[in-house]
Amino acid sequence: MVKHHVYWWNLESLFDIENSPRRSEFLNDHLGVELKEWDSVILDKKIANLTSIISKFNDNNGPDILGVCEVENEHVIKLLIAAMNMSLNKNYGFVISEGDDKRGIDTALIYDNAKYGPEQDIFSLRVIKRNTTRDLFQVHIKTATGNKLIVYLITGLLAQEAN
Repeated sequence: MVKHHVYWWNLESLFDIENSPRRSEFLNDHLGVELKEWDSVILDKKIANLTSIISKFNDNNGPDILGVCEVENEHVIKLLIAAMNMSLNKNYGFVISEGDDKRGIDTALIYDNAKYGPEQDIFSLRVIKRNTTRDLFQVHIKTATGNKLIVYLITGLLAQEAN
């Protein structure tokens, strides 16, 4: 039986730097207070702190699969993955769901490319009450043994189903 070391983590506002050119004007206007003095030095420190903990998962081998929420964009996920790859000597890939959350908070799935093939199918379902909230994100990936692994990222929760 193959074991999958799957983790979920709320990265607690892994945002791009203040006044980032990768951020929409709407988010720049609405995230002002949260991003005051949030520069590349602080972002790099947050990435380093996250990586030091993530590297300890799975008896210091790092996660096979890591679902994350409260990430702003693809750029910051790439920074985190680069640090994880360097720390763990691995090759992680990812998929991100760019949602409609007012704070620009998204979910992403990070996976070890040595154990899982590229994503095959990606589905998002927006949950709307008064405003759009974070989405339900479903990703289908192949395991190294050729099985399909279906991973669900649900605001604050990660679920998996293998077949």
